[in-house]
Amino acid sequence: MSSPHREIRDSKKDKLFFTTSDLMKQMNGVLKNMENPSDTKSPYFELQKMLPNGTLVKADKKDTEVADMESKFNQAAKEVENLPTNKKLLWAEKQRNEGNNLYQEKNYIEAIDVYLTCLVAKSEELEFVDKVFLPVMNNLAQCTLQLGFYKKTQAFCTMAIEEDKIWFLDRPEAISKLYFRRARAYRMSGEYS
Repeated sequence: MSSPHREIRDSKKDKLFFTTSDLMKQMNGVLKNMENPSDTKSPYFELQKMLPNGTLVKADKKDTEVADMESKFNQAAKEVENLPTNKKLLWAEKQRNEGNNLYQEKNYIEAIDVYLTCLVAKSEELEFVDKVFLPVMNNLAQCTLQLGFYKKTQAFCTMAIEEDKIWFLDRPEAISKLYFRRARAYRMSGEYS
């Protein structure tokens, strides 16, 4: 019989990040395996949030998604915090490639999460902006466009275009994609001007 702690650690191997939801599922799975068949109510863990008046209530789907994203950002930040700039760049490029794989599988939401974690490694160096920031923003724009999140597409494109203006990068292909995606998002949302 394997240890419950080992089961939790092993499940992390196939994932980029281990989220709050993953932890809750693992702990509840362990409790279920340990439960007494004569018990009418099994113990379980649930994510809760505190209201302004101090009352605790069960977290809804949106709260859980926020907690999961926060845990991904925290893990990404810990992973890169002590890396030199060149290693941060390599890490971010690796993450971007993982996001690209998820995009190819049409798993746009998960791809967005991975692309966003790339930005945790952000540095104010031209190489990062050129090799990570602009491609990631382009990828985020494409994912959100696929999902019909047109305002987000517009925002990602505008942020990248503005960053490009600061650095005077000569990346006409990347920038033209951003302008095209932003225009398409405006058109799809009915904003013609």
